[in-house]
This record gives sequence, C-alpha cells and structure tokens, in this order.
Amino acid sequence: MYVSVPFLFWVLHFSEFHLQLASGSQNPDMPTFELTWEEVKRNVPLVKDEGTAETSITYMSSAIQLDPGRVVLTPPSKTPIPMPPQPFLLRGLHVEVVYPNGQPVPLTEVYLHHIAFYDGVTSADLCGGASLEGKDALWSVGAESRHTSTFFPDGYGYPVLGNSSDFPTQWSANIHIIRTKGVPHVKHCIECHCGGAGGGSEDCCPHGSLCGGMPAGAATPGAREPYHVQYTVWYDELPGPGGGPGPVPLRYHTLDAAACQLEWNIPARCPWRFRHAGTVPGSTQLRGAGLRGSGRYFPFDFLAGALGPSRGPGRCVSPMRWSLTWPYDGRVVFAKGHLHTGGIDLSLYRATAAGGEELLCRTAARYGSGWGGNRTGAEGESPREPADQPAGNELGYVVGVDSCRGSLRRGLVLRAGDRLTVEARYHSAPWYEGVMGLLDIAVAPDGALPQGVAEA
Repeated sequence: MYVSVPFLFWVLHFSEFHLQLASGSQNPDMPTFELTWEEVKRNVPLVKDEGTAETSITYMSSAIQLDPGRVVLTPPSKTPIPMPPQPFLLRGLHVEVVYPNGQPVPLTEVYLHHIAFYDGVTSADLCGGASLEGKDALWSVGAESRHTSTFFPDGYGYPVLGNSSDFPTQWSANIHIIRTKGVPHVKHCIECHCGGAGGGSEDCCPHGSLCGGMPAGAATPGAREPYHVQYTVWYDELPGPGGGPGPVPLRYHTLDAAACQLEWNIPARCPWRFRHAGTVPGSTQLRGAGLRGSGRYFPFDFLAGALGPSRGPGRCVSPMRWSLTWPYDGRVVFAKGHLHTGGIDLSLYRATAAGGEELLCRTAARYGSGWGGNRTGAEGESPREPADQPAGNELGYVVGVDSCRGSLRRGLVLRAGDRLTVEARYHSAPWYEGVMGLLDIAVAPDGALPQGVAEA
C-alpha cells in the first residue's frame, strides 16, 4: 500500500517566523548571520558526458562559525548571492561546504541538508521546490551534491535575462547546513528530529538552534570552527542580434513525491535491530558501529542493522507518490533527484491508454562506502572511523543521485495533458524522519532541439 499524503506525521510549513534570524527561541550565543561573498576562481573546465563548458566563476562565502549541533537555515531575503554579469545562459551549478583553504568538508562534520537558489523571477506552475517569502526556488541540491550531475547538455541552458540591462535580477539563497561533528545522536540531528512531538521537520531545527541530536537542555556552545559555502556557476554568453541560432532555452520544474509538501516521515515496517559485536549477515562489516543504547546512531548503524528481506515482494520498502497533469508540450533534457539517507530511488511514470504506467525516468541514490579514493577494502578490512571519513564517500550517507538512465540529449517528449506520477522509495527498516523526494527536470518548450541534433 502506498503511503499517502494524509499519512504525513509532519508537513513542512515554511514561514517567516521560524526562519527569522533574531528569534527568542534561538541561542543567544549564535552570532548575527550575515554573509559576504568573494570570487575565488574563474574558468574551471568542466567535461561531462552531456557536454562541456569552460566559462565559470566560483564564489566563496565569508566564514560561518559553527559549534557542535548548530543549525544554519537562512531565508532568501537575508541571503543575497552574486552571479555572473547578466544576461547569460546558465549551463551548470556545483555547491559544497569547504574549509577556509577550499578543501571539501565531509558530511560527517558539516551536513549539507540543502541549498536552494532563487533568481527573483521564477514563478512555479507546478511545485516550485522550496517556496519561501513568496518566492519559488529555481534550483536546489543537498548532501548528494558532489556526485549528482547538475549540468545541462550542450545546446541547452537556462536564460538569465534580468529585468532589464539596468536592473539585473538579484539572486538569493536558502542555506541549510548543520555541524554534526561532536553531536552524540547524528541521525536525529540530520533528520531535524522533533523531540517529544515525534517525526522530523525543518520546523524543528530553526536557524541558530541546536539540532535534535544534542542532549536535552544543551545550551553551552562548544568550540566553534569556520566553514564556507562555495559554489561554481558554469555559463555561456547569450548571442546578440544576428549572432546566428542560439541555444535552446529551458524551463525548470521540481516534482515532489509528497504532493508539494516537501517532507514526510517513514515508520519502521520491518524487523530490525542495532548492531552488537559481530555482523548482521549480509551487511557491511563495520568497525566501531554504534551499539544499542550507545546514543551514536550514525546513518551507517541503520544500514548495517536492518534485518528485513532486501529482495522480492516482501522487501522493506516504503513508497510515496504524487500524480499531476502535465501542462504543456515539451522535451525533458535533464533530470536530477534529491533523496535523504534511507532513500532508494525516484521514478517518473506516464499513464498509458491501457490503464498501466510507462517508466520514463529513474534516478537511484548512491551511498558512500567510507573508503578513500577508489578503494573498496580487502577481505576482513573495515572502512574508516566516523571521524576520518573522506569527503564525497561518507559511509552510510547519500553522496549522489544518478541521472536518469539513458541519454536525454534528444529528450523525452511530453504532451500537454499527459498524466504523470513521481514516486520516491525509501527503506522502512528501521524508520526515517523528515525525508524528501524531489525530482528536478529541465524542459525545452514545444520540443525544440539544438542545431545539429536530429529526432531519434
């Protein structure tokens, strides 16, 4: 049976109240949050299967001082961000949290819940992703950012025109990061656990607060350390009048398996247990995994502790799905997913005349193994300890979400009136809180193709 939206324990209701930077519920030790940005790199080459880009600018934020368990969750109105000179054609984006020297920070130290970008002019006609302060997010990414394609194929791009040459569009961001280093209950922390109310939601980890993984009553800040948000924008110049055929402009949409409610909670539906000494048959062998009652509860504790069947009709899987009527003719040329820990995959289906469903696209979650580089470990070896996880391959975390299988260069044709369903699947042994299932798609209206690309 599918989990329906009324089943949600908690529904995310973004409001200015819980995002205020100066709230009475916040710890007074949290400094006023104001970011400045500087350009740190230019023209970092990017080579992808979908195409290439050479023109780019990388921006780095001023230092964000975080103590263990501290939450940053900013409203767009307080977080303006720079972009290349407008107008331009957006080709790709990459976001991560870095140390002052520019090296990446592991998710086990600072968890990137999400960063959403707002261009100030986007008005969602479907979900719109994170809708805050009357604005709809254009693009967002989370912990999966380092291994998720965020690059449009050659010949396509998102046009950033500005309101006029004299009044360029002001971009802004919703930044949600949590320092998890030094937190005793990491799973509760990254899921924004709501305490006695149960479940998880961003409503339960407002800006400046301590996450739900900290001990009850904890208020004294620990040692702060500096971190930075860094993002790279790949772009092309828009051709001027008489400049020949230009790239195909795209429209960008976020499809939400939770019917545009963003979050839901998954109860345990299969037998499971914490690991004690030894291993669970068929599980990853872990050194120092959390014992029952230890309070550690890292994400990998749960991957190792599930006892339910992993295959067949009885496997421990909990789906969430939402159906919609597609509004216009177009060609999907790009798709990426956003899943939290516990996620399996995201799928897009189209209803058939015979009453069935046709699979159009599926993106699968990729989990870190804990090994550095390309190592997988010799027989009997164990991955690194939690404090020594390599950035981009953190054990038990979602570190990437695959693009849709197969090439989308010629695109997936949609027609106005198509009945589509987006489905997110999560493990349900044990439980997961505050999860998401977002599928972003970029569409060329009217099915336009770049010059030199023929119909399949």
